[in-house]
Parts: sequence; structure tokens; C-alpha cells
Amino acid sequence: MSTAPAILNIHTPSSSFAIVHSFTQESLHSLYDTLSRKTHTSYHGERVGPGWLKYEFNDSIWNLDDDSDYTIFAWRQHLPAAAATPTPTPSATTDSNKSHPLPVHTPTLHLHNPAAPLPGPDDYHNPSYYLYRPNARRSSPAPSTH
Repeated sequence: MSTAPAILNIHTPSSSFAIVHSFTQESLHSLYDTLSRKTHTSYHGERVGPGWLKYEFNDSIWNLDDDSDYTIFAWRQHLPAAAATPTPTPSATTDSNKSHPLPVHTPTLHLHNPAAPLPGPDDYHNPSYYLYRPNARRSSPAPSTH
């Protein structure tokens, strides 16, 4: 294989896995199909669709609900590192730079059925899922009294 496959990391509230997905040859609907067919998941047999996927970009969480969202998500994956601050996942190194390995950015999606409850307090919580990260528990502003 001359080039590495395009990999997406997927984090759910209770597990993590990776899939192969090409931004140039596949669509949002093919991504939904691939995730819907993924076996050994807590949502196996359900149809993944709008509302299920989110991603992080520039310290914010973004929805991946329609073709417009997908186009923006795919475009953001090709921005120079200086222009964006996505959370990179070191997953490979380049052959040309063995003495100073460079991390390769692997896009990450967060997957959860919006109609299903999150795991209960006594259940396992995947620390890679965006809601379970320590910085995700930001205090919300106090409600207005007016």
C-alpha cells in the first residue's frame, strides 16, 4: 500500500474504535452506513444519522448532521496545523523523518444516539468521550434573576 488509509477515531460514551473512511471517495451517508453496520457496539442494529455525531475543532464541539457540516468537517481536516488547533492523535510517523517522528493528525468523532440516555453514574464512562473529559465539566453561567 503506497499511502496510509484515512482513519477516523470514534469515541462513544462507553468505548472507542477506529474505522477507515475516505473524505474524497465517501460521503456523510456512507459514514452513517459504516457506523450503522459496525458490530460489537452498544448501538449495533440502530441507524446512525443526524444528531449522532460530533467533533472537536478549535476547542469547540461541532455537530456533523448534514452535507454542509460534513463538507466543513472534511475541509477542516486539510487545514495547515498553524491555522487550526484540533486535538491531534499521534498515530504514525513519516519515513522521511525517522530521527524526529512527526505525529499524524487522525480525525476524531464522538458518537452517541441522542435518543438514548448516557451511561449511569455506576456504569463505565469512556474518558476519551468529549463529555467525560475533565475540561468538559465547565461551570455554566448562573441563570439570570431578571
